[in-house]
This record gives sequence, C-alpha cells and structure tokens, in this order.
Amino acid sequence: MTTTRETIRAWLREGVEMGATHVIVAHDSFDGSDHPAFVMLGETVYGEMSKCADAYCRIMEVYALHVDIEEQLREVRAYHPEAPPKVPPFGRNLLALLGYQLEREST
Repeated sequence: MTTTRETIRAWLREGVEMGATHVIVAHDSFDGSDHPAFVMLGETVYGEMSKCADAYCRIMEVYALHVDIEEQLREVRAYHPEAPPKVPPFGRNLLALLGYQLEREST
C-alpha cells in the first residue's frame, strides 16, 4: 500500500493541531500499512523512533513541524529529526508561519 502525499499532509496538519514537534511515518510490514507517530513536546524523536521500530515496523520518514512542510514533502524521503527552536509556535499559528492555508469547512 502506498501512502499519498495528501495523506501525509493531513497527518502533518493533525500533528500541528495536536502541538507535536515531529511526525514519524512508520510502515507496518505485517499488514503493509503506513501510520503516523506523533512526537510531542518533551519527547525525543529518537525515543519515539525506537518505540516504532521493531521486527514488523520500520521508519520511513521523519517530518519536523518547525521546518517548511511543503519543502519536506518534495523530498524523496524526508528525514528531519532536528530539534525545534526553544519556544516553538504551535497550532494554527505555526501553519500560518509556514504559509499553510487551512481549508475552511463550509457550513
């Protein structure tokens, strides 16, 4: 199963809204699916990566939510475990900072 860039983009938006610093994309070789793992403030990327990686799961990509998201999505395999700034902006403020336009739900 191939995960699309749109699916990853949605996971990144979810991570930003949750206040995560990074999103790890892991592949489950048992069922062939990809899934996100969110790294929250106070957690380390490498600590979360070690939780994800086992005999049936491997790390495919690591996205840093304080780095330009579109630039990372253009990479063949994004790998950005670098730490965020000391006081990272979160939520919609971060999306605005990165030039992200949230789709507004029509009511």
